Amino acid sequence: MRFKALNNFTKKLPLCEPDEDVDFLGDTTISAIKAGVQNGIIAEINSYIEKLDNENNKLNIFLTGGDTFFFDKKLKKPIFADPFLVLKGLNRILSYNVEK
Repeated sequence: MRFKALNNFTKKLPLCEPDEDVDFLGDTTISAIKAGVQNGIIAEINSYIEKLDNENNKLNIFLTGGDTFFFDKKLKKPIFADPFLVLKGLNRILSYNVEK
């Protein structure tokens, strides 16, 4: 969404796609957009996790969704990553209710 917003709400910035390996700083427009968007999101998530971890030292972190494994490799704290966690949970609820 951030890549699309930069493209949609500016006149000349290109639409970029995420890269698995992105530099911390870019040296072209495209690499700078990728570095800013992706490293910004990683920094935000790490900051949230750190704050929550300070409040609860038994914190378990679960990520779900399409970009789960990208973030799994980039975050400071260990996490449980499953891109289909919500769907698996919904299927389990359905199975439980159908079996009754």
